[in-house]
Amino acid sequence: MKRLAATASVLFLEILLCPTGFGQAGQAQLEQSRQFQNERSLSADNPAGPQKLRTPAANFSDAGEQLILKETRPSAHFEAYSDVSAFHATNAAFSRRDAKSDSYLVPDVGISYRSSLSPTLTADFALQETLFRYSRFRELDFDSSTVKLGLNWRPKHFWDVELTGQYSFNRLTTSWFNNEVFRTHSFTLGWQKTVRLSAMVSFFAGGTAQFNVSNPIDLQRQELRLYAGVGVQLTERLSADLSYTGASYFYHDNRVDLNQALDAGLHFRVCEWLKLNGVVSADFNRSNQTSFNYDAVNLGGGINANLSF
Repeated sequence: MKRLAATASVLFLEILLCPTGFGQAGQAQLEQSRQFQNERSLSADNPAGPQKLRTPAANFSDAGEQLILKETRPSAHFEAYSDVSAFHATNAAFSRRDAKSDSYLVPDVGISYRSSLSPTLTADFALQETLFRYSRFRELDFDSSTVKLGLNWRPKHFWDVELTGQYSFNRLTTSWFNNEVFRTHSFTLGWQKTVRLSAMVSFFAGGTAQFNVSNPIDLQRQELRLYAGVGVQLTERLSADLSYTGASYFYHDNRVDLNQALDAGLHFRVCEWLKLNGVVSADFNRSNQTSFNYDAVNLGGGINANLSF
């Protein structure tokens, strides 16, 4: 949803002339998909933690256990989930100038499986399908299909730091799986440290290094990311989280971006399988190619339902 052309007519011509996503619209769709996943995964209410696969109960961004960042679940855990979110974006295409606002709807479905291989090692698998549907600029509508495989290791006598490795495949298409816009194979290494400041407050910090092999190569980038956040269990049913992420993106054409993001969320658990979420995020991108500079704010909310086995 980012880097919209200066006007809607220019954007339409760009999409028409670049149906495979090499134009500005392809960058917009890719950037929106990446940020949506990052926002989900950085929610302190996600028991999987920012570097594990999304276990619905996010984006990175999701429902979790009653306590923030609850400890590891039983030896085998399967979940099927569905959620719907609505957002308003102040800069629908993350353009440098003449930002256009828009609202969009994000239905999201998936399954995940986690298995304990040993007391310190778990394996994850997840399938996810996400649709992005815009109100004004329907040319930006797209679909995202993702497969993830990961390992999470918490070595003994390592200050309770968790190490992760993940492979993921992501494919973006125009609406209803029509033309392919982008595909990538991602290999990620990460770490995370969580500290319980009290029974109701947790602090987390971590980092990732990601290597991508993408098509088209114009949209391929390598990523380094550091993040930190805090989660608070306000009541038995209500929780909140706040996080900051700083990242560097390295593109094949010597383009380098520095990105900063602030994310805040409020989560209310209606019952064991149903949750309401409200989120706000601010994103600031600066590049050595100034045409890719942008500032954007998204705010919205959604409802999440999941079944666990």
